[in-house]
Amino acid sequence: MNSLYSIYNTSSISSYKTQPQTYTAQATTEMFQDVLKRVSDTQEIQHIVQPVQKDITKVKEIELSQFKENQITHQDVFDHTLRLVDRLDRYSKELMNPSRALKDIEPIIDEINVDAEELMAEMTSINGTDDLKTIASECLVAASTEYLKFKRGDYV
Repeated sequence: MNSLYSIYNTSSISSYKTQPQTYTAQATTEMFQDVLKRVSDTQEIQHIVQPVQKDITKVKEIELSQFKENQITHQDVFDHTLRLVDRLDRYSKELMNPSRALKDIEPIIDEINVDAEELMAEMTSINGTDDLKTIASECLVAASTEYLKFKRGDYV
């Protein structure tokens, strides 16, 4: 029966300690799989490795499904930008209505500010520099400008 010690080449271990190397994620994964295969080929450990391999597969599936659910998409940014534009439109109509007091409009501008902060966080989560990001950025500038103007008292 092979012992775990005989599986490893001790000369490569000692050279690793004196000369550490940087490995890519793929190379590290391949080395780990190689060591795992050599270890699992020994009969004394097969009964431990097989259940662990099944558990690792389950963990990978769970992690991937959670990641996919939490990932921000371009559609999310588009929807949020559209919602912000709608709120800005409603805000401008309320500002032009002479029968509306600024105190009544303040909740709308506060909603716009919250939406703008959320959209900014979503924009940093997506990759690329496309037209959607340009439009969303312009909406953010408009929202921030209106928020500052309202809070500064420009409409009093």
